[in-house]
Amino acid sequence: MKIKLIISLLTVFIFVSCHSGSQKENTTNANNTTEKQTTEKVHLYYFYGSHRCPTCNAVEENLKKLMTESFSKQIKEGSIGVSYLNWEESANKVLVEKYQVYSSSLIFVKFNNGKEKATDLTEFAFTYARKESDFFRKSIQDTIQKNL
Repeated sequence: MKIKLIISLLTVFIFVSCHSGSQKENTTNANNTTEKQTTEKVHLYYFYGSHRCPTCNAVEENLKKLMTESFSKQIKEGSIGVSYLNWEESANKVLVEKYQVYSSSLIFVKFNNGKEKATDLTEFAFTYARKESDFFRKSIQDTIQKNL
């Protein structure tokens, strides 16, 4: 029971600490992202805030590394999409509301016959991206490949 409490408190601490420190990143406008979805089979959205913690940065760095090394061809072809969006910017409001984002989040979206199924991978990402980055990248890679 104590371990569950400690893990829960640690998770809350990580999410709260994401709002300390600052780093500016390139932003993909939500309107540009939704235009590509007609040919995509899957899309990963990494939402980040204006103030970022080391774990927030690790999620993005590992996701970028994975997408560049393993899926650049599929991204160019349009079957896979990936967006890095500041959830605090008004240009991304539509997607923030659609996926109910309120802090740094990793959302995996599968498109099938005009329907989409979104899966929130935030807890997984924040658990493994920083301390077990190889496992994080491999798991995301497997998830993408299973859904193509």
